[in-house]
Amino acid sequence: MNEYARLALEKISKALALVLSYFSLDRRGFIKRFFPGRKEMLDRAVSQDLYLRIVESVDNPLQEAVITCPPDDSVLVLAGPGSGKTLVVVYRCAFLLKVKRVPARNILILCFNHNAKLTLRKRLWQLVGPDSGFVTILTYHGLAMRLTGASFAVRAEEQSRDQTDSRSRFDDLILEALALLHGKKEIPGLAEDEIRERLLAGYQYILVDEYQDIDQDQYDLISALAGATLQDKDIKPALLAVGDDDQSIYGFRRASVRFIRQFAEDYQAKTYHLVENYRSTRHIIDCANCLIHHNKDRMKTRYPIKINKVRENDPAGGLWHKRDPVSKGRVQIIEVEDVFHQAVAAAAEIRRLKGMNPQAQWSDFAVLARNGMKFKELSSLRALLEYDGIPVSWVLDRDKSFRLHRVREFDCFFHALKLRRRDLITADQLLEMADELVADTTPWQQTLIKLLETWKQESAGHERPVKEAGEFLFEALSEQQRGHRFGQGVFLSTVHAVKGLEFLHIFILDGNWSSRSNQAEAEEERRLYYVAMTRACHTLALFSRADCHNPHLAVLQGSYCIKRPAPAGNSYPSNIMQRRFEVLKINALFLDFAGVHSPGAPIHAGLAQLNAGNRMEFRLDKSPSGSENLFMCNTEDLILARLSQKGGKQWKQRLDSVQEIRVLAIVRRYSTDSQEKFRQDHRCEHWEVPIVEVIQE
Repeated sequence: MNEYARLALEKISKALALVLSYFSLDRRGFIKRFFPGRKEMLDRAVSQDLYLRIVESVDNPLQEAVITCPPDDSVLVLAGPGSGKTLVVVYRCAFLLKVKRVPARNILILCFNHNAKLTLRKRLWQLVGPDSGFVTILTYHGLAMRLTGASFAVRAEEQSRDQTDSRSRFDDLILEALALLHGKKEIPGLAEDEIRERLLAGYQYILVDEYQDIDQDQYDLISALAGATLQDKDIKPALLAVGDDDQSIYGFRRASVRFIRQFAEDYQAKTYHLVENYRSTRHIIDCANCLIHHNKDRMKTRYPIKINKVRENDPAGGLWHKRDPVSKGRVQIIEVEDVFHQAVAAAAEIRRLKGMNPQAQWSDFAVLARNGMKFKELSSLRALLEYDGIPVSWVLDRDKSFRLHRVREFDCFFHALKLRRRDLITADQLLEMADELVADTTPWQQTLIKLLETWKQESAGHERPVKEAGEFLFEALSEQQRGHRFGQGVFLSTVHAVKGLEFLHIFILDGNWSSRSNQAEAEEERRLYYVAMTRACHTLALFSRADCHNPHLAVLQGSYCIKRPAPAGNSYPSNIMQRRFEVLKINALFLDFAGVHSPGAPIHAGLAQLNAGNRMEFRLDKSPSGSENLFMCNTEDLILARLSQKGGKQWKQRLDSVQEIRVLAIVRRYSTDSQEKFRQDHRCEHWEVPIVEVIQE
């Protein structure tokens, strides 16, 4: 048809001759006359333009080989940082879907977290359009939910209650799914093979991202999906796994690199090595290679990362070779005295780089540390940046944090969904609902809008059951529970929280990068530093403190780096340097405090007017019996919350150090969340609780 249209534009008689010949000539003669040299193109069940976009637009022969390898082959792709791991997964899926005409329902993509799922969905949509909406893309827990018929919404509500049975933990879902797949959990009327066949819903092609990060349960789940224990090879799906043993950094979660090492043996897989880096400058790549070279237990010892061919002749320092007269694009090792001098130097370096590139956004900068905001490395820098008026972004510590689905904006939206739970609805209608429910624009409403926009891609813009949209949102929020980002600006984070991300400018703070006597632990620690380094696109600055030992910096010596003492930065008041930031934990609050007041009490109106970003104050009051309670008031001195006995005891001793209390979120609590023995004291069915961050000096 494309050829007919092309000929018709030239001369209609040529187009008519094509039609006549199609019915009068044999196949060989027809192709020889009208498609000389293009037989291979005709054999494809896809347009030439789409084939070019999926296959020939990839400028790396190894990437193309992976994408176009025979559909039934199992493949392991060892891909270094910035080498296009996500691209390979997306384009391989598109190749199967459009070129090989594999039904979308037969393809399963497994990824490590919800953000990765959204990225894969977005890029697949951009490549092949609405058909991508029918490809199954799931996290491990999402897959376990689907196999067991469980619900993210139900599990989340169970975890909101004060006494939650351990069996409701999300981690147990994978074990439940395995029991079904292995036939250890019976379904009446179905044999073991029938159970497996129905559960897997015909998945013939399984693509796994970040394979190096899986743990034993996830490995067992993939093995069950791939039919590793089955004798009949004809019913085993083809498996493609993408990963990098050099970026395995989740040993504390029981992840192990041994699984990626035995993949080729497990599945008789062909191994490809993707080592061209499209992200970082040559100096950054050489510096990272120098570090990871000291790990002995590696799979890519003969395949060092290198800059991609298109940039081979670029200056080793990239754009900053000419832009920065100090570093000339080299990796900087900046020498400082202690943690506070480091914070001053980091703030100064951020301002210096921003000054040389005013078009850069503050969000292009990330500062990474071994530990989180509870430690001085990040907290002291955050204090200086905020003092300078530089916006920051930071990650919520998941330890005893509040449940995101109970944040006022989300809870209100979920309540509206319940009223329409039997309806079919489009993402656009959901977006309209979100706008109508919340009058004021808040950071949490913006998060909700972003999630609904991603649901629009997930649902391909079609009508879907309200329950499906709700499950999508609950899954997203359960994932964000591990590290929700607050604010927009310079990103202050642990290394673990930036896995899979990239920034134009990376700063790695010194402190707590201690040596490990155990080789396996020492190599994982080195991998962690390597992951931090390879997040950088344009510049990389490493800090070296005189008051602590950093085993990674000692081995970095070469033309790719420059070592220099930190110049004098701004001077700051000593109290600013000592600032600490702490989110008040849930167990520090008397969660039922507002619930023991009648619905018409002033406390409820005061809470309704409170929003994220508002300020609060502590107030210590004595009761008639003489006991002291610590309360939180709004700026009009109206009491809105009370600390628990444990929280009050802890914070009474620190009142003099408190400089500011900022509201992060307002969460809803229901009477049914409390233990039954306490419900008799409640005077309303639900109420609100402020979640705050306390700034101390």
